[in-house]
Amino acid sequence: MQPAARARFCLTSLGLPFPTAGDRVGLAGCAGLITQAWSGTNLEDLAGGIGNAWNVQALQPTKAGSAITGASAVTFNLDQYWISSYTGGNETSPVPLHPVTDTALCATVAGPEVDRARLILSRCHGRASGQLMTIPLILNIAYTFSFITTTDGSYCVQARARGRAAVRPIMLGNCTGNSRDFWNVGTDMFTPTSDQYQELYAGTNSFQYSMRVTGSGGPGSPVVLSNDDQAAAQVWTDMVPGQSKAQGNSDGSISLRPLSDESLCLAVPGADYAAGVQLTVQACDGQLDQEFVRGGPQNTPTDLVAAGDGEFCVAAAGGIDAGSAIELEPCTQQADQTWSTFFDWYGWAGQPLTATGPAAYPSDALILSGATAAGGQVAVAASPGPAGWATNQDWLQVATSGVGIEVQSFYDRSLCLDAPAATAGTQLTAAPCAGGSAQTFNYSPASGTNGALWELTATPAKAKLCVAIGAVTGSADSPLELEPCSASQANEAWFGPMGQL
Repeated sequence: MQPAARARFCLTSLGLPFPTAGDRVGLAGCAGLITQAWSGTNLEDLAGGIGNAWNVQALQPTKAGSAITGASAVTFNLDQYWISSYTGGNETSPVPLHPVTDTALCATVAGPEVDRARLILSRCHGRASGQLMTIPLILNIAYTFSFITTTDGSYCVQARARGRAAVRPIMLGNCTGNSRDFWNVGTDMFTPTSDQYQELYAGTNSFQYSMRVTGSGGPGSPVVLSNDDQAAAQVWTDMVPGQSKAQGNSDGSISLRPLSDESLCLAVPGADYAAGVQLTVQACDGQLDQEFVRGGPQNTPTDLVAAGDGEFCVAAAGGIDAGSAIELEPCTQQADQTWSTFFDWYGWAGQPLTATGPAAYPSDALILSGATAAGGQVAVAASPGPAGWATNQDWLQVATSGVGIEVQSFYDRSLCLDAPAATAGTQLTAAPCAGGSAQTFNYSPASGTNGALWELTATPAKAKLCVAIGAVTGSADSPLELEPCSASQANEAWFGPMGQL
């Protein structure tokens, strides 16, 4: 604000460095200071600086095409203050970042999204190159220490590694978690995708030790527990690089990628499923040895089950302490096999693993027993509860190449629920997954809220047979059998798999 007769003077708060209520106001030479910034809108908690060892600034904040740089000193000038806005509803989409002096301009990646691409100011255009997001790791009321990344999390915003001591270009680069790319962010840039990137903490009530990639960070690097020091090698995601909206694996499992290099996935090296095998990161290839399943609800600490062999869980076998190797161990629900995230697991793309059970008896479970390479027995029994939980109680629906789903065991992913014959009274077993009609089911509604029927697709449309509990409903070791489908029969109504019904 300038008087018409003295355009080189600006209305200035005389309280330094930050104006507060009661400060005197006068005229001073215009110098782009925050004490000379006035707005008809309350910008408290909306506009702020972005800094750490470097302070993000736009030295020409009203000129499109000008560079965004990092200064080693805080100047309290307006060119170091930013404001964000959402392209959709509040906190529902990627975030344009504007200099406070000209919100028609946005921080934009100059050219393709590649390593060392510079950030410049440009006219806001709504495309991904003009949008950013934060991955917060330390939260305060007004400021959060965060990574600032592209909308797909592939690159971090950082100061250039080498250059002048006072001012350096701001560009994209691989996330590390050092003073060049870990920022104290004073404007809200959190999006729904932000909480797809989290540290994985060992134990149920502690945020002290989290899973980390060690060594060079490249393929074959071991994974251990580490003190929580906010390194990018300690932040994990289920998102495939290039996604701007999380999409999990088609079978409901999760593939864990470190933010430091999202081309790598947590893996069971050589698909060697045995107690004591240390996990590493390997180039992501979509194979089963890079898939894991959450063994509990989305809003609680959980086991991470190896999808290739449900007998084994991810564990800090040396105890919950820095340097403890992350290994496979038989699932026993111990604290060193329990993993938490700061924002809970809710919203992650991978679905939670949920045991099946008849709707009339929600405390019962469908259990695989006597499993061999040739098959196994399947029956309903009283659930032993969390203290006796085991992966032979857990099942997954897997879409077939045709119409329908397979009901697959997570204890042994090679086994599926199978009907040896398509006649009433046939007892079901677990058999090697073959993808045929004897293992393919469709859902249809049961009466009221009693879950759903599992219809065997191998039976005629007018004489459909469904999976039912034989013998005495709810008693131990009640076998499964085929019976004529009846929406009103409680012994044919099922929860799950996967809590998707």
